[in-house]
Amino acid sequence: MKQILICFLTILFIISCTSNQTKTKEELANLRFIDAETFDKNLSESMSSNSENITVSMIGKVSVNKMPERLGKWLSIITNKMGKVDFKSTTPAKPINERNTGSLAISAVIGLLPSTYGFFKDEFFYGPAVNYDAILYYQADTGLLEKVIFIKK
Repeated sequence: MKQILICFLTILFIISCTSNQTKTKEELANLRFIDAETFDKNLSESMSSNSENITVSMIGKVSVNKMPERLGKWLSIITNKMGKVDFKSTTPAKPINERNTGSLAISAVIGLLPSTYGFFKDEFFYGPAVNYDAILYYQADTGLLEKVIFIKK
């Protein structure tokens, strides 16, 4: 009987030590992009908590021309639900000549068109994105994405 009581108290102690940590407003408003399901979970949680602005910083090199499908899905939801996705350069653009006129804009649009496989399956998960617009900040000379800011409508 004594062993059962000790075992029960030990389990009770272990359970009480584990806590359901809630994220602060700052943690919800500042995320880092990693191409993993964890990112989707964190962004969905941030949007569901009605954060006004959510800044997603890039870890590593992410090109506007080769947008990761995971990030592209979030942006597609926004555009498909009549939200706005804008691009802003953080560096001065190269002088425009006939060879590169419009190439970045076309590439950026192509980069936003990820495969739509599983779109409806994920609609519930990505649903909070309906309430947000997005601004993508990129380097004009390299086309590298620096950050994405989701802004509550």
